[in-house]
Amino acid sequence: MSAPRTHSDSDPRTPGEPRNGAPPAPGEPAHRKRPWGWIALAVLLATAVVGLAIYASNLNSDLDDANAKISSQQQQLDQAPDTGVAAATAAKAAFDDLSAQLGAAQENASQTVDAAAARLDEAEQAATDAKGTADEAQAEVDAAQAKAETAATCAQSILSAFSGVFSGANVQAGVEAAVAELEKLQPQCAPALE
Repeated sequence: MSAPRTHSDSDPRTPGEPRNGAPPAPGEPAHRKRPWGWIALAVLLATAVVGLAIYASNLNSDLDDANAKISSQQQQLDQAPDTGVAAATAAKAAFDDLSAQLGAAQENASQTVDAAAARLDEAEQAATDAKGTADEAQAEVDAAQAKAETAATCAQSILSAFSGVFSGANVQAGVEAAVAELEKLQPQCAPALE
């Protein structure tokens, strides 16, 4: 018999590894399988916990943003009645001013229309008076023109009568002829010479 063999001398297997599917020897440690299922489950749970933490952080951030927006809107609502009252007061004051200006403008317009109507009546009366005066003046002008034409004709006739003084047989016959002609002209020329 030979010397006992040690496990490390004759067996190339690692300690705890079964020999050809046989169970380990009583002095050898049993080979254990790693629990990969449990490891995967632990990694999956750790990943889920980290994901839930990130999701919760995002929800918290969104909640903070929503609360800030609500707070801002609440402040605006709190200020809105003051702003609305101020705007309504300013609008009423502007309306009152505009109404007063409009009333004054209407009164001024009414007075201006009345004054313009009175001036129009005066102008129409003056035009009527002027028309009467103009008609009278035209009649006077026409009469004066007729009188001037008659006077011119009479003057020519008188000159013609005087020129006959020297054309007669003697001066006395010429003067008598001129006097006779002037006497015939007198009723026609007298009104023109007045």
